[in-house]
Amino acid sequence: MLSTEKSNLWRLSGLLEMLADGCRLLPGLDQEQREIISPLTEEADYLYETVDNIRESVISLIELHIDIAAHDTNLFVRLLMIVSTLALIPAVFGRAGSGARRALRFYGKRMAAVAKKNCDEVIFQCTNLKYTIYTVYSV
Repeated sequence: MLSTEKSNLWRLSGLLEMLADGCRLLPGLDQEQREIISPLTEEADYLYETVDNIRESVISLIELHIDIAAHDTNLFVRLLMIVSTLALIPAVFGRAGSGARRALRFYGKRMAAVAKKNCDEVIFQCTNLKYTIYTVYSV
């Protein structure tokens, strides 16, 4: 939506500039009215730059949100790797199975709780991102 407004303002600015310079003629447009159009051209240019800056800022915010979600996912995968490694140590070096079962039960419950919390957080962030993108492009 912002891209459409940006292109419309660019066209408006060009048209107003042509009218102010006298390149385009309108019936009933005299020199005094052309002088009135000149400040409108400047305002259209200002609005064009403002919309362009807002569009770039929104794109940067969306990219930042995606980067934060990716960082959180990386932290979760690191935690999952550490817990998996800790669960395998007793299985490899411990007694013939009882330590491994106990460790897997203990770490499995913790891992499941952490996984559920992190999955809920990722789903929440994705929902927020979807809402943000919808809101930005429908404005």
